[in-house]
Amino acid sequence: NYAIISGIPNTIARNITLKTDISEPLLRDHDSFLMETIYATKESQSRIRTFNKCRMYLKVLTVAEIANGEGTQIRPSLLQGANRISNFRNIKWPNQGKPIQSEWKIWESMLSQYFCFKNCTLRKPLGKWNIPSTPSWWYSPNEDALYYGLISDKICQRWIPSSYRRRGRSTTYQLSRSFQLPSNLKFAVCKSHGNSIIFHCSAPVKPYAPSSTTNFEREWNALTASIQWALAKCEGWEHLPQLLKAYNEGFLIATTDG
Repeated sequence: NYAIISGIPNTIARNITLKTDISEPLLRDHDSFLMETIYATKESQSRIRTFNKCRMYLKVLTVAEIANGEGTQIRPSLLQGANRISNFRNIKWPNQGKPIQSEWKIWESMLSQYFCFKNCTLRKPLGKWNIPSTPSWWYSPNEDALYYGLISDKICQRWIPSSYRRRGRSTTYQLSRSFQLPSNLKFAVCKSHGNSIIFHCSAPVKPYAPSSTTNFEREWNALTASIQWALAKCEGWEHLPQLLKAYNEGFLIATTDG
């Protein structure tokens, strides 16, 4: 996995000892690691290094991270590195400078040869998204709203359409208030834009089977309604368990304008 993430050849990676496990999962059905496929080709080391340079700049590991929500095409904006979206994984990426035009031509050529056709259609379409283990963006078609968090969370940040809409399919959303997750959610591909979020596309996920009641749920249900209300209204937190932990330890301070 280290070779796949870093792009270092296996002959070198096998001699590197890691202090922590950095294995990363595939994100969708029929997903695959970009460098794993490239290393299996007969491409020259120079072209492989260039391909990996572009990949590192975009901060992507697999085909799913450069594909559209439907899993049918590679997003055209990524062929020349015009648009970086890195909300898929919690990875501390190395600082990779932006490749030059001739290097993007090699990236595009190798993508077209091994992953898609000339019109960006994937040679092997992707399936449903796996349930991510890290906080992610979710889209509710019924509400036209975005949510951020784990799909197992009781309450998540909620983002609603802003008054300003971008041309085309992408739209901007602004932070509303924390809210209970609705049903029929889709995995969303988004990008931060100042204080707003740009929503690009969405796709179905595999059915989520909730586990038995967690410690958090038991502690949450034991709180009074007034405390639950105050915690649910707080903005700027990724997870309510953090608020609950601070409350239980006596460190939570809340203010209100009314």
